[in-house]
Amino acid sequence: MITLVNTSSAAVPVTVALHNDDGSALALPVTTTQQGASQTTTTSSVSATINPNATLLLSTGDQLSSLSLGWADVLSTGPLGGYAIFRSTPQAGSPSEGTVPLQSQSPSTLTLPYDNTAGFVMGVALANLSASLANVTVTMWDDSGNQLGTQNLSILGSGHSAFVLPNQFPLTAGKRGIVKFQAAGGISGLGLRFSPFGTFTSVPTI
Repeated sequence: MITLVNTSSAAVPVTVALHNDDGSALALPVTTTQQGASQTTTTSSVSATINPNATLLLSTGDQLSSLSLGWADVLSTGPLGGYAIFRSTPQAGSPSEGTVPLQSQSPSTLTLPYDNTAGFVMGVALANLSASLANVTVTMWDDSGNQLGTQNLSILGSGHSAFVLPNQFPLTAGKRGIVKFQAAGGISGLGLRFSPFGTFTSVPTI
């Protein structure tokens, strides 16, 4: 679920665009809740106007019967705050939730702490904020500050990439430390820390 809040004194227009991993439009059943009214449509883009001190809610996962991968781009000419919550509800065991805050800038560098020890493992999700191909330089260190190595990762324009860190970059397997992602056009991302108990939590980038 995506929650967007207008804390300003003027109405703010907003469009939320959904993208596939390859950057193309991702059509999903989206339930929009605003001013107490809800509406569900299958779409790849939602446009609305949020009144001062009002909230807009978008839910994309309740009606899905299979896994969909991608990301949401929030576009607005005014100030907005917000976050997204994603949930996994297994048939057995406890559900897990993670949170990612709304990113208002287009940074060229993201740093993520990781812990791939004692049965824990870090997952990573990255989105390319540029319409052009992003060549991402990935640099890894252990928890003593020793550089483990550097590799490259390509993400299509407006695309998305999600992976388990030690599978994608084996130099981090069985270690703790930080990993830095650098791309010229701007990237967004977060970590997902999976536990040996079948649960996960979100880890923000620095």
